[in-house]
Amino acid sequence: MRKHKASPTPLAVGVTGLADLLGVSRSHIYRLDGEGKLPRGIHLGGRKVWSVEQVRAWLEDGAPRREIWEARRENRR
Repeated sequence: MRKHKASPTPLAVGVTGLADLLGVSRSHIYRLDGEGKLPRGIHLGGRKVWSVEQVRAWLEDGAPRREIWEARRENRR
C-alpha cells in the first residue's frame, strides 16, 4: 500500500489561497488589497501572490495597514 505524502506548505498564495488562510471571500481580499489593508503582494507569472510567512508575521503584528506594516518592517532592519 502506498502512503500519501502530505502536501508541503506553500511559500506564497494567490487570492484564493489568501482568502482561505484568512477565512474571507475572494472579493474581500480584492477590497482589502485595494484599500491598502493587506501586505504588498508581488506579481509572479502574471498573477498576484502573497508570502505566507509575511502574512503570518503581519497578522502577529495586529494586521496593520500596509504603510504602517512596511514602516515597521523597515525600522526593524
